[in-house]
Amino acid sequence: MALIFEDRVTSVELHASIITGLDFSNDGSLLAVTFHPQDEHGKLSEGACVSVYRTADSSLVAKHGVGFGRGVLLSGDGTQLYFAAQNAAGDVELRVVALNGGAPEQLATYSGEMIHALRRDESGQSFAVIGNAAEIWDASRREVIRFKESEFPDKLLQAWFSRDGSHLYLYGLHDSTITKLDIPSDRFTDSWEAPQPTGQQVIVAPSEQYLVAVGASGGVFVYNMEDDSRFEPSMYDEQAFGQPFLFSHDSSLLITLEMNLYGQPLPEGQPITGPELRPGIPTAIASAWNTPMIAYGIKNRVFWVRLRENEPT
Repeated sequence: MALIFEDRVTSVELHASIITGLDFSNDGSLLAVTFHPQDEHGKLSEGACVSVYRTADSSLVAKHGVGFGRGVLLSGDGTQLYFAAQNAAGDVELRVVALNGGAPEQLATYSGEMIHALRRDESGQSFAVIGNAAEIWDASRREVIRFKESEFPDKLLQAWFSRDGSHLYLYGLHDSTITKLDIPSDRFTDSWEAPQPTGQQVIVAPSEQYLVAVGASGGVFVYNMEDDSRFEPSMYDEQAFGQPFLFSHDSSLLITLEMNLYGQPLPEGQPITGPELRPGIPTAIASAWNTPMIAYGIKNRVFWVRLRENEPT
């Protein structure tokens, strides 16, 4: 049965200049946010840069970090919080903390690596620190197991995990190419043409059937990876406007953020339109792994919306 957007949009306002990262727990009950904090006068501050909310009632669960938030993720069960924050010296610190209490533990410090995102698989057992390189971690061992550096050291790399964590899809590692890394063997096993030399986004459906690549200054390619065909090449091409994309938890809907939430059923179907978006550019997005929920950040607010099955009339 086809999914549609619910009309109700929940949001929270933060003392922030920009939202930089979002991640749900797998069941959608928690939403973690990183941001650049600012004071009541609108000036950048070094206050907490990570918040975790309960999506049911918008209540605040935890606040952590000092500096400018660069990326965030939750373990699949929502018990562990990982975040990257830039300190006053300009270095980015990767930390982990248990949400039931305790002090954050520092895992690594980066200087000059342009860290801009954290990515994970469904379980959170594998995660990656993304900048001008991709550093892949084993969460249980708390150690780096793979490292891949871009051909473009002054450009941001984009990456996305497969559900089981065995594959990492990378955009910007090589010129105008999306590459698929098999993590256990440390081999590149597939590649696809990209709309531009480097990108602003790459995402893969939870089913690993579809892939979306958005060029750094525009252009969108959508692939059906079962047969390597381009999906709707007359719509998604080098000239397409590169708004952020998401997949629904069941891979049945390709979602983009335009004037409204917009959903394209896959592999075919009548597009659906959801609630209108607040004016501004979405700077962070997330989709829950196992429940029909999406989130997005615009300016200093975070919004989340549920989807539901469309009841036949």
